[in-house]
Amino acid sequence: MKWSILSVVSFVFLCLPLRGPVNAEMSVAFSPIIVDTSDTSKLYLFGEITSRMPLNLDRALEKYPEAKTLVLDSHGGDVHAALEGARKIRRNQLTTIVPINSSCYSACSFLFFAGTVRYALGNLGVHQISSEAESNHGSQVGVSDIIDVLDDFDIDPEIYVVMFRTPPEDMYVFTEEEKAQFSLNGRAQNAPTTAAPKVTTHFEMTHSVSGLDPNGDGFLALRTRPNAQIGSRITKMTEGTGLRVLKQQGAWLNVITETGQEGWAHSNWVREIKSASVTAPRSCDDLWFERNSIFAKYGYCFKSERGRQTFSNENCKQGVEAGNIMMPPRERELVESILAKEIAIGCR
Repeated sequence: MKWSILSVVSFVFLCLPLRGPVNAEMSVAFSPIIVDTSDTSKLYLFGEITSRMPLNLDRALEKYPEAKTLVLDSHGGDVHAALEGARKIRRNQLTTIVPINSSCYSACSFLFFAGTVRYALGNLGVHQISSEAESNHGSQVGVSDIIDVLDDFDIDPEIYVVMFRTPPEDMYVFTEEEKAQFSLNGRAQNAPTTAAPKVTTHFEMTHSVSGLDPNGDGFLALRTRPNAQIGSRITKMTEGTGLRVLKQQGAWLNVITETGQEGWAHSNWVREIKSASVTAPRSCDDLWFERNSIFAKYGYCFKSERGRQTFSNENCKQGVEAGNIMMPPRERELVESILAKEIAIGCR
């Protein structure tokens, strides 16, 4: 999968809750490793894991030895490249983070498990490796390599069971309870303690799964890619599942579910929710909190007493006005929508 410079910029902005900079300057010299040259304490892996990834990770770490965190958003790729990259991550004692609203699936999970400290704030998914282009012997070698590498990373043996019993065409996405059970959200065994990144999010559901055949499968698949043949199934969505649509590619919609899982769904069974039926009328206080929660997520320093008391100004971006706070376009649109509602009911 190829990614444009605009896509890379959008991804880094999505990671700004992890104390990203105001004026991001992205370098794609080590693609798929992305470097924000105004904050080189973090590296970003965005998109497909290719055979060049381990070499470029090495290069990025050599140029920016102060980098201690790798932020992940990938649906997988080259298994052996991921395993090689995982060993480099552990040797360099990096923290690995999957931000909220991001996903780390398939081979990407090997990179995540390598972190000495791991935060799966977004979606983390595993499955068997695909053997479409390999002989049975090649597939077995892959499994052997996976076990050999992951055994060094202090991961719960139950993760192997989950991984190897999930078919390649499906994706097992860990629940919040399982993340806690398997120590996937916090301090890994024998790793130094570090503070968890402060990240919050809000999504208003704009669409829902609708029109499923009651005599059919009874679900709509959420997939890793906009293609039923090559996109692994992340989860099964039943009638009425709430969705927020991020973008469209042909007949496929990139969506986030009401439980925070992100992927692709076929538009034939997705309908827009009429605004009158989405939620009951909300109070001025509710709308104020919802709108300012978004600004707090992206580092706005509150000036009012109410704002300072409600939201911590810790690590906020001093001197940046609300209109200049960098956030993804969909979040800016949500802010404007909430503001319009506040005006309409006389809150402002």
